[in-house]
Amino acid sequence: MTAVAFSWAEDRRVRAAGLEPSAPGLIGREPGATVELSDPTVSRRHATVSDRGGRYVIENLSRTNPTRVNDTPLEGPAKLSDGDRIMAGSVLLFFHDLASHDTIQGPVCSYCHRENKSTDKDCWYCGTSLVNALTLARERRPVSCRVVSAAGTWRDAYADQSVALTGEDALEARSMADGTSTAAAVVIRNGEARLQVPEGSDDVRLNGGSPQDDQPLQTGDDIQVGEDRFTVVVRR
Repeated sequence: MTAVAFSWAEDRRVRAAGLEPSAPGLIGREPGATVELSDPTVSRRHATVSDRGGRYVIENLSRTNPTRVNDTPLEGPAKLSDGDRIMAGSVLLFFHDLASHDTIQGPVCSYCHRENKSTDKDCWYCGTSLVNALTLARERRPVSCRVVSAAGTWRDAYADQSVALTGEDALEARSMADGTSTAAAVVIRNGEARLQVPEGSDDVRLNGGSPQDDQPLQTGDDIQVGEDRFTVVVRR
């Protein structure tokens, strides 16, 4: 399951690469690296990241080209936390741990299993009454997808939420119960992250091409809305 990733800006786009707990991830210019960078200031084998008992640890591999975490040069293995900034050469990477933002759901409808606000008396989707013991049971609410902008800002989306792509510094998450956004958005529907494209819009691009509305997304997809660029970390 991809719940951990790095994102970075390179070649006028935002990129992302997921990390798997089963094997260490390599950061560097070496072909096939987990985080493969083309910037010449990055070493071929710059740093490695591994899962150690549920915590990800980063280690510098270059003797002459230090790796910095939150502006501090690495002097040995260091644990990473969600949102940490990593400098490899002149490339700034962000570490994402989506599981660290998992929460407890609001009331979950016993009929359609959609989440509701704590103040709702009836399910916003199917109208089933929430005033009974079964529907008030709280469930784990995992982050389904994180949208990351070129500016480094990000927003998490949970089930039945969307993130409107209204600007690199103005990402907005909202519940589907509040209505569908008229802007380009990443929508979580039926457990999948999908790209919503407004009707008649011609300024949205996905991986350089014209996307279809409701097209499925995967980690590292390049989304362009006008002059703004985004990528996604999709939890599988």
